Amino acid sequence: MDGSGKKEQKDLWSDYWRTSQSNDCASDFPEDARRAIAGKWRVIFSRLESGDSVLDVATGNGALVALLAEVAGPELGLLVTGVDLAQIDPRANAGLPGGEGAAGMAELSFRGGVDAANLPFDDRSFTLVVSQFGLEYADFEKAISETCRVARRWVKLLIHAADGAVVRQNGLIPGQVDWLCRELGLFDAAREQITAPTGVTRDRLASISVAIRKKCAALENPDFLYSSSQYMGQLLGQSAAMGKAQAVRYVDAMEARIEGNAKRMRALAGAARSEDDLARASDICAAAGYDPVSVAAECPGGEQRLAGYWLEAERPGGAQS
Repeated sequence: MDGSGKKEQKDLWSDYWRTSQSNDCASDFPEDARRAIAGKWRVIFSRLESGDSVLDVATGNGALVALLAEVAGPELGLLVTGVDLAQIDPRANAGLPGGEGAAGMAELSFRGGVDAANLPFDDRSFTLVVSQFGLEYADFEKAISETCRVARRWVKLLIHAADGAVVRQNGLIPGQVDWLCRELGLFDAAREQITAPTGVTRDRLASISVAIRKKCAALENPDFLYSSSQYMGQLLGQSAAMGKAQAVRYVDAMEARIEGNAKRMRALAGAARSEDDLARASDICAAAGYDPVSVAAECPGGEQRLAGYWLEAERPGGAQS
């Protein structure tokens, strides 16, 4: 990724984590999938001992740190660091604990502007290095090398699968956004109806609504289009009461939000990794001295629901130096 691409990604995710009401990229997964993934992380975190150090790479709004805080006992005294390329503030945005001694953590710190492919830490600085659906957005093989370098004992990573259901379904969203915004002109039509309503603007919105319903009926997963249509309908219904200027601001904000979502979904599709990518990552871990190294598919709910790949590596004998 060149410098301009890295800046665009940094800005995109900084905006997302600043405005998102969730602290987790897996928040859109079905509940059973979220429980299954969280259960595996709980097992991983349960192996930590007093004074161990943990690095969460591409932490976002600190989903894994929040889960670690739940698992850690009050006397465990972990040293926890979260880093992300985006400018992040998990304590403000996700309500994470702060201060020394919070939820079993002797130290808890977050740093934005950190590239996973160039971690600013010494070799073997952390007992455990983790990442959930984030490290793959960096230069993947360099990021794998970096996690191996700074980990002292364990590397535990969950990576988006290129051939998974999450990528397949979310990969359709950019096209749906283009269709809504440019082919149908939903947002332009909504602004016209709010600012200068006529029979023509009303009929235009009615025809757009019919087109969206037909499109939803033909889709395997129409949730995005359906929810966008429902929200816009509610907004238009309340526009008279809130006033033209405020209603238009809401339409503008909704348009910007779904355009940003489309960009993130394109980034997701580009970042997701294949089995061959994971095989090369395994080789990198093995070359760095890790043994055993394993890759396993994360398929909560069955083989047809591939969500990602677990990459797990351990230094022989829990090397401490």
